[in-house]
Amino acid sequence: MNRTFACLAVTSTALFALALATTAQEPDPLPAPTKVVVGTFDSRALAVAWVRSKGFERELAPQREEYERAKKAGDDDRVAAIDARMQALQDELHKQGFGTWPVDNILARIEGDLPRIAKEAGVNVIVCRWNVVYRDPALTFVDVSVPMIAPFEPSEETLALVAEVLVKDPVPLAELEHSDD
Repeated sequence: MNRTFACLAVTSTALFALALATTAQEPDPLPAPTKVVVGTFDSRALAVAWVRSKGFERELAPQREEYERAKKAGDDDRVAAIDARMQALQDELHKQGFGTWPVDNILARIEGDLPRIAKEAGVNVIVCRWNVVYRDPALTFVDVSVPMIAPFEPSEETLALVAEVLVKDPVPLAELEHSDD
């Protein structure tokens, strides 16, 4: 029994010494940080380009047809429901095009293009410029608003309109909420 106790004591002491030696070593140095380039976009540019795109027109066409059919049939309830749905869409687009309302519904349409846009712009990440609350001076920021509207195939007029939007401050959302009062 004494011999077993002595063996355990020696083993425990050895393990304890090994643990101390392992933790006393200098930790591996952290790898040097890689350069991070952040792409930012103005959500208003996406809203303007989307609303003026052929894709938007194609999505809106069935609703217009449904409205005309309901109107022709004298179905006032359906006409009112479509009117309400279209007014809600108009309100959302107004907030997106003039304010900083989220554009997730528009981003979903170009989701497959984002890796290519990021690669071509040389950015590691793309964020909405209105969601950046702190900018580390060591990071590089690149505006990718124009490349992000390219999938909507903007006309020259749309590009000019987007250029105007990009130099203006957004309308505060509280102001947009009450613009129809």
